[in-house]
Amino acid sequence: NVLEENRFNKISRERELFSIHKEPAQLTKKIIYKFKKEVESSSAQFMVLHLPRLIDLQQIAEKKELTYIDLLNQINKECDFIHPENALINTLQQEKMSLLFMKGNHYSAKANKIVAEELAIFIHKSLLSD
Repeated sequence: NVLEENRFNKISRERELFSIHKEPAQLTKKIIYKFKKEVESSSAQFMVLHLPRLIDLQQIAEKKELTYIDLLNQINKECDFIHPENALINTLQQEKMSLLFMKGNHYSAKANKIVAEELAIFIHKSLLSD
């Protein structure tokens, strides 16, 4: 069933797909670096915000490695990177996973608030360090 198994919840082939040597990861990096170059050419600060899926948060909570960890680490080294996953995981430990995700694996208002707070903290720290 397509609704039960889709690109948002099937991880069996993702490690291969997200290998930094494969075309999808190479294309992802090119797109990100193109955006970075454009943003920085206008004297703005470029940031990448990691928005993990439900299955990613479950993997993190279970201390499992993300299927795209190599790609994530490579981008993290070369860009200002915002990681809201720990704040999301902390909420998961206190409440049900379903409170962070709506139907269709979209973030709930609560999850969006957590991500926004993490983004604000990052920007605030960034402004203080300048």
